[in-house]
Amino acid sequence: MNAQESLLEFMGSYVEASKQPMGIKMQPGKPGVKIQLITAFLSSKLPPELKDSLKIKAAVGNGVYAQVPWIGFFYKPLTTSATKGYYPVILFKADMSGLYLSYILAAGRTRGAGNADALSELRAQAGEFRSKSKEKFPSGFSNEPEMQLKCGRGTVAVGYEAGSIVHKYYPIDELNIEILSEDVNKLVRIYIRQASNENIMESHKKNWLQRRIATSLRRKRLLNISRRNRHWKNTYSQTHNLHNCS
Repeated sequence: MNAQESLLEFMGSYVEASKQPMGIKMQPGKPGVKIQLITAFLSSKLPPELKDSLKIKAAVGNGVYAQVPWIGFFYKPLTTSATKGYYPVILFKADMSGLYLSYILAAGRTRGAGNADALSELRAQAGEFRSKSKEKFPSGFSNEPEMQLKCGRGTVAVGYEAGSIVHKYYPIDELNIEILSEDVNKLVRIYIRQASNENIMESHKKNWLQRRIATSLRRKRLLNISRRNRHWKNTYSQTHNLHNCS
């Protein structure tokens, strides 16, 4: 099976496979093995001067299958984690009708449910990054329309949508892994140039956005705890008063 066939076979079987228990992730025939074959092909197409500075990894979930599996390209001096910094990433739509090659700001571990403010902040910072970038992105890359990964609103994948600086969509019926590989190479070159430049969004190298989002979420949790405490205090007070009156 060649790389093109491996890619289409992975996408064609993932939805059904993901409904089953993950078990041993790297067993032959399972999605974890299939995505590694795709990753190995894309890695082999990167020139050594690019590949040597990258950590390239793929994910289909941990313990349970992810709605949106991905292949990330991380510049090691900046980040090796999908929850920090910024990086190019291939994101498979949850329904496997296509995939995106995106250049994104990480959203930490922010989930969509109840975190509209954090996601709005992330969109704003992705827009700021885009406006400050002096790079010309390859043909077909844009931030409009926003990515539609067809994922649950309470999943981490909504952070991928909000954090996209630019992206390009490849519907499954037009998907060619050689063209995808060429686009990965172009985007990785831009990424490494920007990540190596101390003047481009230096604050993101310090992961300040993730800290701001985490602070926002902590404040929300504390506010919710405070509200619950007031509720129980009021309930206790009312019950106590009724008891005294009886």
